[in-house]
Amino acid sequence: NHQIATLLFLEPPHSHDPTAIADFISLPTAMLNQLPAAAQDLLWTVQEATSIVFASYQRLQELLERSEDNVLESEALDTRQRYPNAISFNYRNYLQAERDYLLIDAMPDWRHKAVRLTIALKDHSSLRFQWSGQHMTVGGWWKSIQRTVASWAEQAEEIVIPEPQAIQEELQLKFSRPSTKT
Repeated sequence: NHQIATLLFLEPPHSHDPTAIADFISLPTAMLNQLPAAAQDLLWTVQEATSIVFASYQRLQELLERSEDNVLESEALDTRQRYPNAISFNYRNYLQAERDYLLIDAMPDWRHKAVRLTIALKDHSSLRFQWSGQHMTVGGWWKSIQRTVASWAEQAEEIVIPEPQAIQEELQLKFSRPSTKT
């Protein structure tokens, strides 16, 4: 179990659920049926790619919100106290691996598929429909999605991975305080 936890940073989990973002990215059926089959297929491909980016973005946010000493919950407290270097190494690598996955793997794939969809929607960008209670065009809807996904990548780029020394100092502070757990 420890070996599995230690190796997790090497390959972030790629699990994702395209239906989790369906409300965000799916066109109404009536609008979807007005698009050519090729564009419909590309929409599904982009929905899946968006789901992958979103899942990675969520995992990165969860890592940032969790404290370093909880990253490896399966390790005993005495192990964490004796090996803070390993904890900081693993925490940094979890963050770095997820950030790299999002920016180096998932986003380029998403951009490639997004370009293909942009081309497929070119002749249909002025079609109007109602989405989430708003009247908009296919082009406006697509630009909105592109901005949102781009913001996820921008936020990931701005993340500063803490230096090992800073993580170790924070861990030492946490371990030196008396436990308030009962």
